Amino acid sequence: MRKLALLGLLIYALVLAGCGTTTSSPITTATANGTWSAQLTGGAGDASAISFVTQFIVNGDGSLEVVSLTFLTTQTSGSCFPKGATAGGTLNLTTNPYNVVVGNLTFNVNSTPPGTKLVMTGVENGTSVTGVTGGNSITGNWTMTGSCSGYGNFTMTESGGGTAATSQNHSLR
Repeated sequence: MRKLALLGLLIYALVLAGCGTTTSSPITTATANGTWSAQLTGGAGDASAISFVTQFIVNGDGSLEVVSLTFLTTQTSGSCFPKGATAGGTLNLTTNPYNVVVGNLTFNVNSTPPGTKLVMTGVENGTSVTGVTGGNSITGNWTMTGSCSGYGNFTMTESGGGTAATSQNHSLR
């Protein structure tokens, strides 16, 4: 009887101990800095077949510091963005339970002087937190308003040399 009582107390103690434990969730501490190429599909006329290469740094708050933006399609850059463009946006990354980085991108391109605005919203899904570089992609939708207009889908692919996703365990109760 005494052994049964001790066994019961042991089980009860284990159950109580389980109620106060914490679980770990890896959180990304580095982001997808680097060079990305974008291909937009859809649209019509000057707002079709748009492609560009951009290089950006993701700041700690998720905002993008765009270092360069080069249009590869002269038709688009000539009529929609005749004197160049400025760009910015956000890229907020986290890791899912499988240690894969996922996140949301908003990328804005505004013509200089103002007249055309390109807004891209997409999702990154698949960067390994073990430090894969190059070949990561973001897919989503785009809209363009102003002197050129249209909408469609896009894919941005990392050209390498920048993504180094690392993780850090944070306790959750």
